[in-house]
Amino acid sequence: FQGRFKAKQIETDEYLLHVSRYIHLNPKEILQSQAQGPALRTKLHYYPWSSLHEYLLAGQETALCQTSELLNYFATESTKQTLNPKANSSYIQFVDDLLPTISEEKLEAITNGDVYI
Repeated sequence: FQGRFKAKQIETDEYLLHVSRYIHLNPKEILQSQAQGPALRTKLHYYPWSSLHEYLLAGQETALCQTSELLNYFATESTKQTLNPKANSSYIQFVDDLLPTISEEKLEAITNGDVYI
């Protein structure tokens, strides 16, 4: 019996990117009790109830997620609209860059739309 869900309209591209990163970092708190450092990063990348592992697939569109919409923000103009392994790795780096520094307070602020990291 949870309270009411919260919906927040995504009005900018920047906020879209930060929300996607927030979603992919959500399992961090669960996995931190099992691993630290590079092991935590690996567990997060392959967490079975997250779509992050689909962003790791170099140049492969999957049946479940259409990753190209988000990955286009990380592609160069000449490679947009094509499956691009470099965009995949840039997006994963974008997510990983926040991994060592994120706290519960920052996650909450991102959820509320108060902070862009």
